[in-house]
Amino acid sequence: MNFSQKYRIFYLIALLSVPVSIYFAITQSLWLWFILGFVYVKVLNFVALQIGLHRYFSHNSFKAKPMVRYGLAMSSVLTGHGSPVSWATHHLHHHKHSDQEADLHSPIHGFFHTILLWPVKTYDYFNINKDITPTPKHLVKDKLVMYIHKNYFLIWTMILLVSFSIGWKFALFFVLMPAGLSLLHGNIVTNYLSHVNLPGSYRNFNTSDQSWNNKWIQRFQWGEGLHNNHHKNMGAYNQAVMLHEFDIAAWVIDRYLKA
Repeated sequence: MNFSQKYRIFYLIALLSVPVSIYFAITQSLWLWFILGFVYVKVLNFVALQIGLHRYFSHNSFKAKPMVRYGLAMSSVLTGHGSPVSWATHHLHHHKHSDQEADLHSPIHGFFHTILLWPVKTYDYFNINKDITPTPKHLVKDKLVMYIHKNYFLIWTMILLVSFSIGWKFALFFVLMPAGLSLLHGNIVTNYLSHVNLPGSYRNFNTSDQSWNNKWIQRFQWGEGLHNNHHKNMGAYNQAVMLHEFDIAAWVIDRYLKA
């Protein structure tokens, strides 16, 4: 099986872990495990997904300290979104074809397609890489990133073996469920809600797509709710452009992560 086929299987397992974790939380009163796992995935999304996979690996928008780069690369695996190579390739493809027919996960294809089905129906890293959007050169040259891509599922196998050796609760609530929640979070909040007009939505720029800023999403996501700003200038790690906007992820990058 190629990367895309293996990822589809992994994606379904990660998603199924969410209702399974809710079932055990209800039937075995494991709500503390569930809550702690939910808090953990919020932090994981903020660091590994928003800052790592998105701003650093996909857009190469800042230069990180060596240990920060290593930490972002390794923690990105835990989000379950695929390797930095595959995620960046899909994400840049989205920017190139945003809200057009070729866009893999635009709301124009339907609610369930965007929030749930697109990785199963259209996730094909190799076709995108070859025919539509080339893999960013800065990732191809990165030995650590390419190692993670080539060994992504071996790394996940080791993670699962170690986590289950610690205990099934740890494996479910701190490894599988966070990956599933991170996937749902990205599909629902970023891929769908940030491309529809909601209460609290506004646009600073008349871009050709349907990207929106949203003050409520900005607070919930800790920095990724300025989506219209991002689509106007995807290479900027600070997505705030107006006086009333604040990007906490950019503040963390400036204070702790930039080289």
